[in-house]
Amino acid sequence: VAVKVPKTQEAEESTREEAVILQFLREKEQHPNIIGFIAFDADLCALQLEWYGVTLRGVLEVRDPCLESALFRHRLGRDLLSAIAFLHENGIAHGDLKPSNLQIGRQGLKIIDFGSAMAMDDAGRLFDVAGTPLFFSHEKALAWLDVIDPDDDQVAADDFKGFNAVWADVWAAALTIDCIESREPDPANPDRLANSDELVWAIIRSDIEAHPRNKSSVYFALLEAAFEDEADFRPDASAFLALFDDFEPEARRRDGAL
Repeated sequence: VAVKVPKTQEAEESTREEAVILQFLREKEQHPNIIGFIAFDADLCALQLEWYGVTLRGVLEVRDPCLESALFRHRLGRDLLSAIAFLHENGIAHGDLKPSNLQIGRQGLKIIDFGSAMAMDDAGRLFDVAGTPLFFSHEKALAWLDVIDPDDDQVAADDFKGFNAVWADVWAAALTIDCIESREPDPANPDRLANSDELVWAIIRSDIEAHPRNKSSVYFALLEAAFEDEADFRPDASAFLALFDDFEPEARRRDGAL
């Protein structure tokens, strides 16, 4: 069992919200690719979760030999998309998808850390922004800018209408799959920029653009579609998963050719 106990008042509030979301999801269905909720002690603000495995980031940092298998990489991507599709079908956006928030174990990949997760409105939108700027889509970066500096006149006021959390999760998932395919823990070099403000502005100005790095990846065109600047042109998680599944035979063929 893993026990999560917050150290600050702000973290305590986030942990209580995380417990509500995880309990809600467990009541819907214990999805195999979402970390298992066990219990929550409201008095101690202690969240008990299943103890699972190592983070995807750790596997990528050491370039574990398991990543040489195209089928293994395919299964990681499929597990991720299956979990996201389940979340979105139940009105939840994870909000902070990245390799360090994914764990790998005997049952495949599982999403962890729902501290940034939120319930979406009926249109799939959120009006509060959380997560890791390096994995922000363009529209989420604009919304984040509104939250930290709503009087900034460098961005048109029309942009300050929240953001579609479904498309933002899809963007972050595509960046994560690109990390898997390129065997890199980050989508871009984080040392290039000194702080979150600079990083967010770089995303807004398109100084940092998302493109699949592994041009030989079988998912190259699919990832390009998920990185569309116009969010409405991106596939949703269920469509992404269905398209992704079509590539399993090719992943098997590539492993057989090794």
